[in-house]
Amino acid sequence: TIAPIAPQLLSLPVATFSAQIKVAGFAETGSKVTVYVNSQARGEVVTDSNGGFEVDKVGLAAGKNGVWAAAIDQAGNKSQDAAVVYVDMDDIKPELTLESPTDQTTTAASNIEIKGKVSEPEAEVTVNGRFVPVSAGGSFAVKISLNPGENKLNIKARDRAGNEAMRELTVKREE
Repeated sequence: TIAPIAPQLLSLPVATFSAQIKVAGFAETGSKVTVYVNSQARGEVVTDSNGGFEVDKVGLAAGKNGVWAAAIDQAGNKSQDAAVVYVDMDDIKPELTLESPTDQTTTAASNIEIKGKVSEPEAEVTVNGRFVPVSAGGSFAVKISLNPGENKLNIKARDRAGNEAMRELTVKREE
């Protein structure tokens, strides 16, 4: 008898802040699929009539996790392992430090430079929803136009796992 083909996993996140993910894919119809994380079996399910399978609440460890699956058909033949997919479990928010301006700053200028640093240089930084370039060292600087009166500035850093750090400042422009 012939071993089933290796299961095909559906797309998994590169990174997540969740300690559990759903692993789904396709394998031979009626085969038993075992999902592994870092060489430990984390769930077993029999494929449906279309060969689909889904294992909910597959536990991840902090850091890099190798996820794959193998199938055993009804005759007991074991497939090759599916290609390993790496998922980074990161539940730590990036640190967001603002160098300038300080909260409640008052200025006559029509714009102000926001300078700061984020602990994870690959994090996305936005100021009032606008993306700001981040250097390899994690620093950023951007000029923002100010309206007369109070201006709320919302600075966010979001890492690739989705963890967010946020700071809010109010800058007053006097004419």
